[in-house]
Amino acid sequence: MYLQGKQLMQSREISREDDIDFITYHVTAAAYTLRGEMLRLAVSHVLLGFQAALNVGLNNQDRWYTTPLELVPRKALWWTLYFQDKYITEKCGIAYFIRESEVAVSDFRAGVVDGPGDREIDAPKRELLQNFVIYCKLWTQIWDDFFAPGARRAGKWDEIEIMDARITASQQQTPPRLI
Repeated sequence: MYLQGKQLMQSREISREDDIDFITYHVTAAAYTLRGEMLRLAVSHVLLGFQAALNVGLNNQDRWYTTPLELVPRKALWWTLYFQDKYITEKCGIAYFIRESEVAVSDFRAGVVDGPGDREIDAPKRELLQNFVIYCKLWTQIWDDFFAPGARRAGKWDEIEIMDARITASQQQTPPRLI
C-alpha cells in the first residue's frame, strides 16, 4: 500500500494547499515507515503532513467547511497526525513539531458530541483516539518540562514525583482493553 501510494503521489499533481488526500498519504506513509523502523523517513512524512495540515487549516476546527458527516474523519486525521508527531519524535529523541498553541480541534472525550458525524464512530475507536490525545499531551508536557534544552523542571525531584503521579493517574484511567 505504501509503495502504491508513493507511486501515485509521484504520478499525480496534488495541491498541497487544499488536498486532504495529501495529508492522508503522509499519515499513512509515516505509519508504514515507522513500522519498518525507518524513523528519519517517518519524521519527514509527519513534517510534510503537518505543513499540509496547516495549509488546509486541519489544525483549526473553526476553519473547516465540511458536512457534519465529514467532521469525524477530519478530526480523526488531525489527531492521528498529532499522535504520530509525538510518538515518532519521542522515538527519535527530538523535539516535536506540533505545538499546543497551534491546536484548535476538539478531542474525543466520552459524552462530547459535536454533531451527527460523531455518532458514526464507535466507542472503542473513540476511546483509542482519546487515549492517543491524552498520551500526546502528557508526553508534550514531559518533553517541555524535563527534556527540552530550556526545561525549567529538569532534575527537580519534587516535579518529577508530581509528573510520575500524573502518569500513574493517566494509566489508571485508561480502559483495560487498551492496555
